[in-house]
Amino acid sequence: MKRILMILFAAAALSCALCAGAVQFEDAAQELSEIGIFRGTSGGFELDRAPTRAEAAIMLTRLFGAEDAAETAYAAGEIACPFTDVSAFSAPYVAWLYDRGIVNGTGATTFGAANPCTLKNYTAFLLRALGYVDGADFQYADTLSFAKLKGLCNLFIFPVNNEEARAFLRGDLAEMTSEALFADKKGGETWLLQNLLDSGALDADAAAPLRAKMEQIRASLRGELQGDNPNPWRELSEQEKLVLKRGGKLLCDYQFGSDGSVLSAFAAYSGEGSGDSVQWFKAYRGKDEFLRRVDRIGNTDALRKAYGAERANRLLESLVNGDYPRNKRGETYGVDALADFVGYVPDLQGAVGTNGVSGYVRRSEVPGPQMFEEYATDVAKAYQRYNEWAKANPA
Repeated sequence: MKRILMILFAAAALSCALCAGAVQFEDAAQELSEIGIFRGTSGGFELDRAPTRAEAAIMLTRLFGAEDAAETAYAAGEIACPFTDVSAFSAPYVAWLYDRGIVNGTGATTFGAANPCTLKNYTAFLLRALGYVDGADFQYADTLSFAKLKGLCNLFIFPVNNEEARAFLRGDLAEMTSEALFADKKGGETWLLQNLLDSGALDADAAAPLRAKMEQIRASLRGELQGDNPNPWRELSEQEKLVLKRGGKLLCDYQFGSDGSVLSAFAAYSGEGSGDSVQWFKAYRGKDEFLRRVDRIGNTDALRKAYGAERANRLLESLVNGDYPRNKRGETYGVDALADFVGYVPDLQGAVGTNGVSGYVRRSEVPGPQMFEEYATDVAKAYQRYNEWAKANPA
């Protein structure tokens, strides 16, 4: 019955909204650096520290394509910064944003420039860059839930229910900014990176590689790309290649929401653990339609850790080139214990009858997820359905 309950709750476990510990987003930071949006300090990108409100203001000004305009207007005295705690370097950006009512201070003369920028702060900033207005399109208190509808919901970053569940870091800021760049602007007539290019805010040649990558992401989300790899903007790992060889389907690193918005990292990743101890894993759909972890396919170390070296070695000996053997009908046969290693469950499942005889039975003869799918949220009915099946199949 334990196995049946595991089947019943598998989907729920995979779809839980989870939070993760500090995640480094070096690739996103590097890509943004190459187009002049994200810049490091003398200490490098410093992705593992919290960004300040001043740093977030600079980033936001660049996302509005107004860096040069802000510096020019400030130098000409057309705008001024009313806050005494803003550095000379940050003052043009804060002044430009304040002049347009995009940001406010923490007081009449303070901006809180050195204060940490929170997840909610920066998410609201990104929504404004996409053309949404808090107080009209969304309420600040509902920033995170509104952002999830608009595609800014990276599950590595967004918490379960508590926005303070983990610290918001510069790496998170870089990753969320990258995701905002390929999101549609309000109204859907253009997308943020294209809008910045059209306005001349970015160098077209420098941005060409990132634009090409983001166009592939957007095309993939629209279902316009052909082939087995739904993530053509990056190279497949050896284990992902093995997934395809075993008949599995790779999941897109991003997916659309029900309203057409981009929901990042929901379909393609699953998490284990809770709070700050969550670990994230790339997932795929096997040819048996089960969702499995990419890192476990062909992974002998993981198999030995799960079952012990002696049993793992015995299990491995039953395989042919790492795959299940086949009978004369072409049906695969073996034990479920190897499903994560091979990538799918065999057609014929190892079993022991009530008379003690070992052999194989067809999977269609064994209660599976399809039997309980309609009762996935009603455990009592699931038990009832199983008991009815067991009574009708006493052997």
